[in-house]
Amino acid sequence: AGRRSGTWTHGYAMMHTAISSPATMAAGRRGGTWSNGYAVVKTATSSSAGVLPELLMRIWPEDFQSVSSARRACRRAIIIVDGSVGRNGREVGIGAQVYLLARVSTPSPTGGRRGLPPASVDPLEVVFADGSFAVVYKPAGMPTAGGDGSRTTMRQLLATSMSCDGAPEGEAPLWRPQHVHRLDAGTSGLLVVAKTRGALTGLSAAFAQRSVRKTYRAVVAGDPAPGAAAGEASALHRVELPLSGQDAVTDWRLVSRHATTRWGCVSVVECFPHTGRTHQIRRHLAALGTPIVGDAKYWLPALDEHRGTRLFLCAVGLRLPHPTTGEMLDIACDQPPEFAAYCAAAGGAGSAAGGVVRASDAAETASAGVDTRAGSEGPK
Repeated sequence: AGRRSGTWTHGYAMMHTAISSPATMAAGRRGGTWSNGYAVVKTATSSSAGVLPELLMRIWPEDFQSVSSARRACRRAIIIVDGSVGRNGREVGIGAQVYLLARVSTPSPTGGRRGLPPASVDPLEVVFADGSFAVVYKPAGMPTAGGDGSRTTMRQLLATSMSCDGAPEGEAPLWRPQHVHRLDAGTSGLLVVAKTRGALTGLSAAFAQRSVRKTYRAVVAGDPAPGAAAGEASALHRVELPLSGQDAVTDWRLVSRHATTRWGCVSVVECFPHTGRTHQIRRHLAALGTPIVGDAKYWLPALDEHRGTRLFLCAVGLRLPHPTTGEMLDIACDQPPEFAAYCAAAGGAGSAAGGVVRASDAAETASAGVDTRAGSEGPK
């Protein structure tokens, strides 16, 4: 009685607490829209008796691969058994009609409780998008989620700027776009966002199984590979340094050097992390003796104070499987313009070859006492 026509957990609602006839429900609601945009997307007849939520794993093993996911579905009131909500612990007999609800439409991104994005925040920059997922550009200084509430997060910006409408047939859209991984607040670049439940599951698995190749650009203080050639196709080096007791591997290449009076030179490096440990790239580059410019947390005491208006680290490339088709996608963005501007300013008028350091200059820098242990293992 207390829930009839009332609001259920997480904003779910039912038109009635019970349906007079399962047949009426199947005919009138299959493909039809329930309140809050939900509809019956799957129907099954129980071939054996059982108890929820375990029974769901036998009926729809592709949808419920764990007891926790099945229990969550019952808790969210999206399981209907013989016309009423199937709660955890309910006994279901042979021949019972079981229905699975899912959201089939989403509210406007600027409507309802989502509201409008803060006027002080730049519009969301979308690099790639289809009905299943999107890749957006996270600006430097914006947390992906959480925080102390003093700054707008990407999670909030996505909720107010992107809709999950247009999901492919058979896919359940999420209530709001959900980031699949995180970038540090100071790091800018590409962020993967799921728009359907299937995409969220598939993309999360791809990251967990290390099927996603990530590319970062960074500006570091000093030269991580004295005497080595620099360029977009230069040799790969590898850092294998455990972090917090876990294995951590990062491949990297030297893109360019730029002379400066502060640290001998600043260098642009391209990094390819094979693992996803906290602050992995920042800690690995600092371990080489060349911390990222603007990184106060991992700056080396032996170096002059760090300079830079931001953390000079950006996620510039992703190679990942499409969550629906499996097709491998290559998505990229340019490094921020302030990277080149900083290197040019650091080089100044006295830099060699227009700001790019010669190999002999780099060797002199190394001999002056800059720690440049590269941990090179050659190309991967």
